[in-house]
Parts: sequence; C-alpha cells; structure tokens
Amino acid sequence: MQLTLFLGLILLATPLRQEHRIFWVLLQLMFLEALLVSLSVSTMRPRLRWAFLAVWAVGFGANLGARLTSDLTQWWNLGTSGVAFILLAGCVVVVLTYIVRSPRVTLDVMLGAITTYLLVAFAFAALYSLASQLDPQSFRLPEWIERGDVEAMRIEMVYFSLVTMATLGYGDILPSSPFTQMLAVLEAVIGQFFIAVLVAWLVGMFISHNFAGGR
Repeated sequence: MQLTLFLGLILLATPLRQEHRIFWVLLQLMFLEALLVSLSVSTMRPRLRWAFLAVWAVGFGANLGARLTSDLTQWWNLGTSGVAFILLAGCVVVVLTYIVRSPRVTLDVMLGAITTYLLVAFAFAALYSLASQLDPQSFRLPEWIERGDVEAMRIEMVYFSLVTMATLGYGDILPSSPFTQMLAVLEAVIGQFFIAVLVAWLVGMFISHNFAGGR
C-alpha cells in the first residue's frame, strides 16, 4: 500500500515536471521506496539484498554526478538510465514472485499487482530515456520539448511509457526508430497480457478461495 500510494503521488506530481529539482527528488525517493518495499517482501539471500542496495547506490551516484559535474555528463546520464532499468526490473521480478507465491488474494496482493503494473511502466520509461540519449532521433517530439534537456526527456518518457502501456496512443510523442517502435509495441503487449492473465488469475483464485470457505 505504501509503495502504491507513493507511485500515485509521482503521477499526481507530473505537472511539477517543469520544476526539475522537485520531480528529481520525488523520482529518487520512488527508486529507494521501490527497493525497500521489494526487499521487505522478498526472501532473497542477504548477498542479493546487498547487490540490490549497491545497484541503487550506483544509480543515485550516477544521477548526482550528472547534475553536479559538467564532465562526461552524457555517460553519467546513460549510467543513470541503465541502472534505473536494472533496479526497476529487479523490483518487478521480486513483487511478481511475492504475488505468485501468496496462498490467498489479500489486499497486499492486489496492491502488489497495481504496483507491478506501474513499475513495469517506469522500467520501460528508463529504456526509452536510454534510447533517446543514444539516438536523439529515436522519438518525434512536440515543439515545446527540448531534445537536449535530458531531465525533461526522462520525465516525458515516463508519460509516454504510461500512455503506451495503457494503449491510449495520443500521438503527441511518437517512436521513430525501429528499436523504439518495437520497444513500444512490446510494452503495449505486456500491458494487455498483464491485465488479461495476472488480473484474471487473481480473480479466479479469489473466487476459488471464497467458494472453498463457503463449503
């Protein structure tokens, strides 16, 4: 519930994306929150827990380096996006494992499904941001978005990822390279299968337990 509410706060704070520092702080807190909540529900070994913490520390350091130094800024930003994807993908795997291993459908399990859906969108946003840094022509952007502003692009990719996963397709941001086009298609397919398979499985398990309890 804590992580779900925090992710909702991130989405509600999207209008603040022009104030890069505020949104940057919220995003860093989101990464740390996702890490801590994922570790709290997992049964992984201590070494793997420390590996997760190390990945977060590397990502935070790279992001801080990109903001505070003018040397090798592009490499700092590439490292930030790459590490963010690795961290979020790991959190997705951990939360999904918790959902699948749960014997009953509880409130935590349902919120875990919502959280996983949003974390997948944020993970794809990190990939889109990485692609846009490697190839500035990967996306067709509206006039008000500056291509050279990496932080603004990273925030806009969060919006684009959520729109793509929900298959809304507003068309204000369009993938223009073969890689980003296939990446967007993959995310849309994952979003549809997530709802069709995981949510249907949770509903079926909930009904099954209720009938068993009634008998």
